Amino acid sequence: MSEKVVFKLNKKNIISILLILFLLIIAGALFIFYPSIFTSSLVRSELWIKICGTSICLFSIPLFIGYFVLLFDDNGLIVSKNGMINNTNLLNSGEVEWRDITSIRIKKIKKNTFFLIFVKDERKYFGNRNLLKKINAFGYRSMYGTSIVIETKNLLCSLEEVKSNLNKYVRFK
Repeated sequence: MSEKVVFKLNKKNIISILLILFLLIIAGALFIFYPSIFTSSLVRSELWIKICGTSICLFSIPLFIGYFVLLFDDNGLIVSKNGMINNTNLLNSGEVEWRDITSIRIKKIKKNTFFLIFVKDERKYFGNRNLLKKINAFGYRSMYGTSIVIETKNLLCSLEEVKSNLNKYVRFK
């Protein structure tokens, strides 16, 4: 077996996410600067429309910046004999060592498949991160039960390729 296996990022998928986020930012800006256009019998308050536009921009702009930075990275997942580096989403936790991983589970949601990586101590990987990464880690943890998630839709390989490479070091549950 070679020293490390590198799975490349799916740039097409990242560009489509960037396009969607860009459109959300434009919509949020329109809500902020032209709220009178969006008033109707259902929503009459221009202040409420401005608040919605502000919240859309506040959530979309950091995600846009994060995915834009991710666009310039080539390696999505690096599997080596020491551990793995997951760069498939905005929450790169650095190298996760095999001895820290307690289990790996597969979760399917519609057309997307996730590898959920459970570790002994998540604080080891997210204790020194910035506020945006901590919020993102909290979101993953509340949604999936763990903060380390490999998003296979962002990789240029099959699910079985990733599974077979991870299975050499950790057994799936």
